Amino acid sequence: MMKAYVQTRSGLIHYVTAGDGPALILLHETPRSLRMYAQMIPHLPGFRVVALDSPGFGESHKVPGDYSITDYAMNVVSVMDALNLPHAHIFGDHTGAAIAVETAIAAPERVGRLILSGLPFWLNEQERIERHRQVVARDLIAKSDDGSHVMRIWAFLKGRIPGGERGLNPADMELLSEITLDALRAGPAWKQVEILMSIYDPMPRLPLVKAPTLAIGVTGEGTSIYTKRPRDVAALVPRGIAHVMEGIDGRVISTHAGDIAAVVKNFLNADL
Repeated sequence: MMKAYVQTRSGLIHYVTAGDGPALILLHETPRSLRMYAQMIPHLPGFRVVALDSPGFGESHKVPGDYSITDYAMNVVSVMDALNLPHAHIFGDHTGAAIAVETAIAAPERVGRLILSGLPFWLNEQERIERHRQVVARDLIAKSDDGSHVMRIWAFLKGRIPGGERGLNPADMELLSEITLDALRAGPAWKQVEILMSIYDPMPRLPLVKAPTLAIGVTGEGTSIYTKRPRDVAALVPRGIAHVMEGIDGRVISTHAGDIAAVVKNFLNADL
């Protein structure tokens, strides 16, 4: 696996790449970085995998406060230009899924197939409004001189790990440590993007996607409501199909990296 930086319209973007074959771009969730794909990348032979730190996250340059989901999408295209990738498949998780949708709409000739994992999807406006209120109300990024903000972030993220209130096993402890470090590094970008995502409505956007699309969902303990809605997502995409991973929770990319990679490979290699 090679680590590098590439100059784009939004400054330097950090990425890792591995393998040879058709290009597959991986876009992470918020407040993560490309490190969330460390377990999954080795299970994707036969592809040139490129995992990005989105602008403002990981080791990539920060972005202005008015940066939009469309800006994030156009920066994916800018990365493709800089890496001489005329064409690529895109896998996006949560926020990364929304960026993938907008990339496929903005540059349909550049995107082969699309995989959307846990795309935030609202069944009605009230759900979206409630989510927006929650995001605006909570403050996880304000720093305290006694360091208590670190514990505040740790406690919040621990609450998102199924069974976390009962204690963490070593693997979950390592995962939580990684997420906390990613969140601390993201800082204001974390809340900025969460607010963007609480406003973003994929429902009118999905019918505009021309690429064959796989919507992946999970049903396990602690998963968010929209993570359980891949069939609703797929139904709106003209060439969409859904795949539900039963009994697996939102840690799927870490805990079941080989399984989700197999789902991705089967879709990318299938005759459609």
